[in-house]
Amino acid sequence: MGPATDEKIVAFDLAQGLSCLLRRQRVILVADLVESVRLLMQDEANAVQRWRCFVDKIQSSVLPESSGRLVKSLGDGVLAEFNDVPAAASAAVAMHSEIARLSQGCPSDTSMWLRIGIHIADVFVDTLDVYGAGVNLAARLAGLAGPGETVISADARDRVVDGLHGELEDLGECYLKHIPQPMRAFRLHARGFDRVSARPSSTEHHAILAVVPFALVPPHPAMNVISEALAEHIIVGLSGLTSLQLISRLSTSPLCNSVDPVHDSRVLLRANFVLTGHCALRGTDMTARCSLTEVAGGEVLWQGTYHSSIDELFGFEGGFVPDLVAHVGRAVVRREVKRSKRLPLPSLENYALYIGGNSLMHRMAEDDFALARRLFEQLEHRLPRTAAPKAMLAKWHLMRQLQGWSRQTTNDGRMAQDFARRALDQDPEHGFALATEAFVSAYMDADLPHARQGCLRALELDPQEAQCWRMAAGVHSYFGDGVAAESCAERALALTPLDPTRFIYELVLGAAKLACGKYGEAVTLAESSLRRNAMHVPTHRLRVIALSMAGRDVEAIGAAHALLTLSPGFSVNDFERWYPGRNQSHAPEYFAALRRAGLPG
Repeated sequence: MGPATDEKIVAFDLAQGLSCLLRRQRVILVADLVESVRLLMQDEANAVQRWRCFVDKIQSSVLPESSGRLVKSLGDGVLAEFNDVPAAASAAVAMHSEIARLSQGCPSDTSMWLRIGIHIADVFVDTLDVYGAGVNLAARLAGLAGPGETVISADARDRVVDGLHGELEDLGECYLKHIPQPMRAFRLHARGFDRVSARPSSTEHHAILAVVPFALVPPHPAMNVISEALAEHIIVGLSGLTSLQLISRLSTSPLCNSVDPVHDSRVLLRANFVLTGHCALRGTDMTARCSLTEVAGGEVLWQGTYHSSIDELFGFEGGFVPDLVAHVGRAVVRREVKRSKRLPLPSLENYALYIGGNSLMHRMAEDDFALARRLFEQLEHRLPRTAAPKAMLAKWHLMRQLQGWSRQTTNDGRMAQDFARRALDQDPEHGFALATEAFVSAYMDADLPHARQGCLRALELDPQEAQCWRMAAGVHSYFGDGVAAESCAERALALTPLDPTRFIYELVLGAAKLACGKYGEAVTLAESSLRRNAMHVPTHRLRVIALSMAGRDVEAIGAAHALLTLSPGFSVNDFERWYPGRNQSHAPEYFAALRRAGLPG
């Protein structure tokens, strides 16, 4: 009887307490300081001082002017309440302006930014705090906002006039953390915001690069065609990098003679990176000096100087362009991997999550691999209605299984299938998602006809996606169709010759050569792949099979030892159970080749 009595007393006390509170309709504003932990760790005293100045300003000026009340101030956020939404919107604009003012003259990596969420709801109010689900919703809306942005609910949007109280941008139905149903949300910009040059849609997850035609020194209008053609040449070369979105030359040409092309690329093109430079012509020879800059902080990531004749530059081999393209691609990936490991997850832009996750996943180091999953999960949380993050998570689970890191192989396989199907639920015509679902089905169900059909459909929808060609090559190899596999793998490599994950493309081409009976070429490709990444278990396995089938038994035994060193639990019996081509005529030869090399099972 005791516990029941206690529960009644608690319920009675709670009811009495609530009766003392007033329930009112209030506008709730939640403002969070972006990357507060990093700012405090960098310079604690400076960060605290600036935050105190900010809170003093909003308490003494901003809130009184908007008839607002500061409910509470934490070390990295504020909670305020207002009588109406326009007042809260005005206060949000003032808060962003004030925090920006306090960052003037500070290094770019110490700048302070706010994320603000606004919602109107019935809440409980007392002199110390406000309570209720409406407060939590305002906080979740703040989580949708990017640095320097304000996001408001649909209920709040109904109480402001677009163009008068600010410029509104519909974000559609958004999924908020721990909220089961999607919620309509709007981004609120300050009045006068230029909608035409607004940032790209939040569904974008690729880095945006602008290649500005190099300025001629001295100026020579009659020769500008060379600078334009060089920019087009570079853009075509960079188009093989699937992680980059490239601004067309027609959009970058007007910036050729800009006083500050980096600034203009950010404001006018919303680029994340910009490649600029100068060219000097002497007769038929050219000297080009170029720089890759991250526009957000103005940091120069790479510089290079090249010399070439014009004939070489626009000849078959492209002069210095392939080398320039390779350096630019590596610099962008290096930058985003570095950011993704250094900054707390909520601060990362979508493209940084995508590039960083993809690169970390393919390093084949367990800690980096685990971090990649967190990045993709954060990307999925940011973009819940986009197929690509779910497809990448499907790929992640399958790769963990293939690498031998899965503690529950079946569970990872089913998770891969689930994410692949959810990706297609979001977008049934997403090429990469289709190919991923097909590839996962090949491994989990050995359903090769379905896998081949899925890959063919993916290629119809997205013939420029290198990963679709790569997965199609894998499926053809499982069928034992080496000719088709070889053609697809070579097409994949041609589309992305500079990809940091080239080791996987070489593995797939090696498997195609193996299916063709070209054992020596398969060995060469496997060894080239391992030079790029020595931690990839499937490549070690391919090397063992190819060496053994080539009759190079001593080398095959050594390759098997290397495989077991990396994956001590590997057994041929396990491989027989899940190899997608296990029911095809070539499979017994592969299994026998592994056993001849001394692998267990």
